[in-house]
Amino acid sequence: GVLEYAEWVQTVAVTTGGDGMTLNFEIDTTNVTGLACEITSALATPKGKVIPFTLPTAGNTLTRASKLSLEAATSTATFAEGEGYINLYIRETFPDQY
Repeated sequence: GVLEYAEWVQTVAVTTGGDGMTLNFEIDTTNVTGLACEITSALATPKGKVIPFTLPTAGNTLTRASKLSLEAATSTATFAEGEGYINLYIRETFPDQY
């Protein structure tokens, strides 16, 4: 498959200012180029806010044997509150597709 798009959906708002982190995906041990998201206190409010990841530009193809992971690439401070989830869109690929 091919990772095409990801977004963070805030389910509990962040109320403390000055926090922030950048999330990115890895396939096996290699970062997916471009598929990252910066989440800050200001962006993580209100509840229901959708924060898109940047679009992938390279290294976004998965195989059955691939291990997909999400990592906090950078962090300015630890969030004391707030919750959310990630929607990840993966396009299926077929062996003989054109």
